[in-house]
Amino acid sequence: MSEEQKDKAAGEVLFIYPMTMEASSGLTIQDLITMIQSARYSKESEAVETEHFDAKMLLDSLKQTILNAGTLFMAYDVHTNYPYIDGNDQVWVFSEEAFSADAADYYLQQFIELEMRKISREKIPMILAELHLLGIRNLLIDNGQNTLVISRDDLLPPPDWSGTPEIHIPLSNPELQHAMLCFFQAMYSRQQYEGKNQYLQVAEARMLDELVQAKFLVPMQLTEEEPSPP
Repeated sequence: MSEEQKDKAAGEVLFIYPMTMEASSGLTIQDLITMIQSARYSKESEAVETEHFDAKMLLDSLKQTILNAGTLFMAYDVHTNYPYIDGNDQVWVFSEEAFSADAADYYLQQFIELEMRKISREKIPMILAELHLLGIRNLLIDNGQNTLVISRDDLLPPPDWSGTPEIHIPLSNPELQHAMLCFFQAMYSRQQYEGKNQYLQVAEARMLDELVQAKFLVPMQLTEEEPSPP
């Protein structure tokens, strides 16, 4: 966002103040991202009186808008068939199909092959739960447009297993899953860059280390020498 755009959007935020959650719920994801960026910029630069801005309220509204979106689009790596993880350890989510198509075309020129998958409103919680299992913590919204990074946990908090016996807690290895995704995504990538072999070595070592520390369910069959009485 240019300085001129920030100043213009900041003025728009000031114009509509005070804004309620109900009023902001009618805005698009791009509208809210632009206003959040403007609110933060204005607070830092003191371009206008900062009490006119409630970035937290706008961020809360953005989270609800994402969760209630009719359709979202997520970038998947065509080789791993899992969400694409960028260099900042983020997955990419888009609010409009056109944004996702533009990003796919742009990154294809850099030999990053992506499939933009449509996510219906009903499947959004399931996708966020999958990110927990895969150890992916952050989402970059609308890469290529006005963007914002949102924590996965802010959209769907992790389950609270406190007080639950360990035997009843579902087994998962998110750190291992994350390490495997990073390694295989890099290994299958057509991108060639300086230091790629070194990166693969480090990623493989991390994957093997996580494999050693992971927990697994191993089926066993117990045979008693003397059967217990009925």
